[in-house]
Amino acid sequence: MGNIVDYVRTDFRTFAEHPFSAVDSLVLSELSYIRLPLVVPVFGAARSIDTIALTGLLRAEDFPMMFAADSQQVNSTRLDLLVAVAESPRFRGLRVGEYIQRDDADREQQFAAMTFDLGDCTGIRGSFGPGGLLYVAFRGTDGTLLGWKEDFNMAFRCPVPSQESAAKYLSSILDRSAGVPGGDAPAVMVGGHSKGGNMAVYASVRMAARDLDAMQWLADESGESQLPMIEATSMAGRRTPDKQLRIGSADPGDAGNISRGVQDNQNLPTDSTTQHVQPAQRNRYAARIRRVFSHDGPGFPKRLESAAFDAVASRVDKTVPQSSVVGMLMDDGLPHRVIEADAVGIMQHLGMSWQVQDGEFVAAPGLSATAMFAGSTVNAWMLGIDPADRRKVIDELYVIFSTPGYRSFGELAEHWTTALPVIIDAARKTDRETRRLVAGVLAELPATAWRNLPQVPQLVIDSLR
Repeated sequence: MGNIVDYVRTDFRTFAEHPFSAVDSLVLSELSYIRLPLVVPVFGAARSIDTIALTGLLRAEDFPMMFAADSQQVNSTRLDLLVAVAESPRFRGLRVGEYIQRDDADREQQFAAMTFDLGDCTGIRGSFGPGGLLYVAFRGTDGTLLGWKEDFNMAFRCPVPSQESAAKYLSSILDRSAGVPGGDAPAVMVGGHSKGGNMAVYASVRMAARDLDAMQWLADESGESQLPMIEATSMAGRRTPDKQLRIGSADPGDAGNISRGVQDNQNLPTDSTTQHVQPAQRNRYAARIRRVFSHDGPGFPKRLESAAFDAVASRVDKTVPQSSVVGMLMDDGLPHRVIEADAVGIMQHLGMSWQVQDGEFVAAPGLSATAMFAGSTVNAWMLGIDPADRRKVIDELYVIFSTPGYRSFGELAEHWTTALPVIIDAARKTDRETRRLVAGVLAELPATAWRNLPQVPQLVIDSLR
């Protein structure tokens, strides 16, 4: 038993001998945290999917930039993972490209994505067909205040900018990988860790919505979607339970609603990795998405009640550790598997702590009592406070903790003695009603939310009184 680095270093089976699993998904999701160098093709620069061999990332001169976003220990472990994957016979042939990274303070967005091409890995084409397999990975939250601010924005807003960007990214990958008429399009899997898992689910639902014509694409002058929630607006997607669960079962009258006019009535591929994507099905967006992986990813402010969500739900593979807090936030009703981790408390959120045996995650009996308490406490707060107040609290906390000028929580912790007085002073300058609201929220949140700076809540609460 070990973690995913141990798995990659020791399990030499091909994908024909051991099919693609959730463990492989976590490996690729963890690699998506690496800040890729300029040698990697950028997103959208080519008409087709543009990638390079993963071994091309092993350039020591690029490592300081690639591994600078998190703690030294986390960065070191991710470098170990990259080297192990590059050396592994299982992943030999892996390619990566279509890289995008967007950090936009004005839009409060921290977004990154990349696409892995597994087509040249031994056993992949035998399982998925001549087109092979693409894995679209969305990066989770990094250690920056900006990244966590967007996470918290999910408490009152859907979609947030990164969810919109994820949908546009996945749409482009599906479009540009479709190939020529009569050819074999690659199958696609989508996934991510933490916020990346949430974006994988959201983007996949958006693709299913296109297939069902179940979403109104409303935009303001800037072109950004103004939908507060995904909702089915076409009765075509709501006729029968069978129709909701099998997005390929199109009625003749729906033909104009299917991408690029595909009008056949064939059922689309199931979750089986052995069923190949047929040419007639190749342009239906969600049809090519075999699995959606959410590794301890949060849910949504409310359940996405739509035929599109129902169509994707059966393909979502959600995994959470025993002490999951993040993955249990805003429960969206998706089933999940609880797995063993060798870290303590909220540190189990780190994917490198998840335990693997014989190529599969080690199952745990269930969530810990602490995790259930923390999740229920935060979710109860979410339900018990008005969305406008949620936004006010989150915005104010971001301002307070950003005042010292540090980009990340790691930098705050490193300079805590100088940062704390600035934070307290900023808290005292808020108006009385805001101080009351923020103090009440901090007092109710479980202690697990403050693992790095456990003294923060009481100090800030005292300054708000």
